Amino acid sequence: MVESFKVVKELITTFGRVELIEHSDNQFTFKVPKVDKTIGFFFGYLEDLKERYMIEEYGASQTTLEQVLNGFE
Repeated sequence: MVESFKVVKELITTFGRVELIEHSDNQFTFKVPKVDKTIGFFFGYLEDLKERYMIEEYGASQTTLEQVLNGFE
């Protein structure tokens, strides 16, 4: 769990803020703002975190319009 906090701290340092969407056992779903980073930067960054913190797998996706609209409910 300590490693999880280190990952969150790194995400906050890089993206300014991080929103925890879901957490179950060792799986976390975060929402980070796009800011001025490219998708290539993001995947390279995640690969770096994967190596440093022994993350088994990760995924990334853009927020869909449906998810944005559901946020207004």
